[in-house]
Amino acid sequence: MNEDLINFLREHSADIINLSFDDISHRDLNYYGKNQKSITLKRISSLVDVIISCIENDDNGEIISYMHAISKQRYQNGYILFEIQTVINYVEENIWKLLQNSNLKHKVEALRLISGYTGIAKHELARDFIKYSSDETS
Repeated sequence: MNEDLINFLREHSADIINLSFDDISHRDLNYYGKNQKSITLKRISSLVDVIISCIENDDNGEIISYMHAISKQRYQNGYILFEIQTVINYVEENIWKLLQNSNLKHKVEALRLISGYTGIAKHELARDFIKYSSDETS
């Protein structure tokens, strides 16, 4: 099942990235969207790559490390937590949409895996932002 999902995600990664960027560009986000198109596309692509790698290796360590790295950098640069989580949500939703319209077997398991990894990403991100914020007030 995982191999089919990995192949599906690789085959549709450009669609996931472009659909997610389209969704993001219609939102009023300070650090993402049409004003930062190439950077935003690269960031979405990196997130999709990390999700694929986690599924491929059956290990959530990479997404945890990735989120720790970007949360620190984005927090220091003044990003707002909900904007980063919005990007993750759009990636997750667009994967779901593409999966729902696919012939992939075991869709429920695939959706569970995707939601698991994006959930971990959002959890780690929020945890780090709270930590950085409380460190500033101490």
